[in-house]
Amino acid sequence: MMLGRSILNRTRCLTAVATGCLVWAASTFGDGPTALDGKRYLPLEKGREVRYRVTVTPPLGKAREASATNKVVERTVLNGKTYYKVTTTIEGVPFFPDTLIYYRPSAEGVYQVLEGDEKSPEWLYLPAKIELGDRWGAKKPSGDYEFTAVAVEDVETPGGKYARCLKLSVTMKTKFATNKQEQWLAPGVGVVKQTDSNVIFSSTTLLDDVKDPPK
Repeated sequence: MMLGRSILNRTRCLTAVATGCLVWAASTFGDGPTALDGKRYLPLEKGREVRYRVTVTPPLGKAREASATNKVVERTVLNGKTYYKVTTTIEGVPFFPDTLIYYRPSAEGVYQVLEGDEKSPEWLYLPAKIELGDRWGAKKPSGDYEFTAVAVEDVETPGGKYARCLKLSVTMKTKFATNKQEQWLAPGVGVVKQTDSNVIFSSTTLLDDVKDPPK
């Protein structure tokens, strides 16, 4: 699954949750032979567990090594729709509490609801059809979230090599700060690499291990 904004969510001044959001698209999502199926880049199944190695570097001081674990813990209903409830736990870095994100796969793509925003409208995190250069996002009172599909690249992590990863450039703007993020999502796997940069910290997250639930 996607590590997504799990690190950023822990820095509450950057991601204050607000009610309501307006989803926008700056380009028409492609449906030609080169279009990517966004749903393939975020597998969701109850019991799935993904572990990451995280390096967090403050503006001053030494880098800290940490680990993150994402778990698809259950399916739950919000506003009459069924979502996968995904928790993230980080160990090795203080003051980073557990968080959760809700995901709902659909014909249009994968929708998302952030923790604390359960009564607000969902927004489209991964469209079903993505062409390189497409831009989309969500506008909230607490800030703007902008995504751009920039490339398809191969990525090597401690958990292995992953071909044809979808690289997303993400900008999260709030009244407190701006976070620049890059995500690499492998088909059938989810996020395998992520980088974050803001005035509070920079970090690199790499996939370490995936445990799928028993069949």
